[in-house]
Amino acid sequence: MLRPYNFPYSKIQKVQSFVNHVMLDVVFNAKNIAAADFTSALVLPKYRHLIDDINQDYILDPLNEAFVICKTLNRSQIKLLKTAVHNNNKIRELCNGTIQPVKYDQIEAISSDLKNALKLFCDCLYDNCIKLEPFYSTFEDINKYYKTIVKKSSVCKCCGIHKVLTQFHTHRSALDHYLPRKYYPFNSLNFKNLIPICDICNICITKRIKNKT
Repeated sequence: MLRPYNFPYSKIQKVQSFVNHVMLDVVFNAKNIAAADFTSALVLPKYRHLIDDINQDYILDPLNEAFVICKTLNRSQIKLLKTAVHNNNKIRELCNGTIQPVKYDQIEAISSDLKNALKLFCDCLYDNCIKLEPFYSTFEDINKYYKTIVKKSSVCKCCGIHKVLTQFHTHRSALDHYLPRKYYPFNSLNFKNLIPICDICNICITKRIKNKT
């Protein structure tokens, strides 16, 4: 990334707190919870509507599958999962190389069903949930956030050459993941990991990721 950009505070950044709470306090703590299945009653009251008012295919079902599997895991496996939540969201340290991320492949080595459930949850957050009323009314509209960080600057933050849409446009350019969500769990809606980029960079990055598979 050639050009720095301001990272102003926004309520939408608190989405990551929801993810951290659900994973660290509930799903990965399943062995210490008497309930056999995951329900919204297990999370903090301020987050329950984000589960109850959203299509259960997006949040409830994958979290329940992960919760049930985590009841069977040993301490070292749970430690890896918790490390994934912590490390994969320390974007600055990851960029500096002072810590290492955890990939989906490492979770798949524990359980392919667990990996699939967690990936479905993380993908649905970015692809679906953030656009739905329970999320944008609780946090902030992602399009409003985009205009806040881009403002009048039309230069792509990735290549520094091509243009992105600005606050004066109706639509917005892509917010792309610095650490690809295809490989790294739990940061699909970490806005420190989302960069406004031009269409050309977005296409090139997408092709590069596809060619790796």
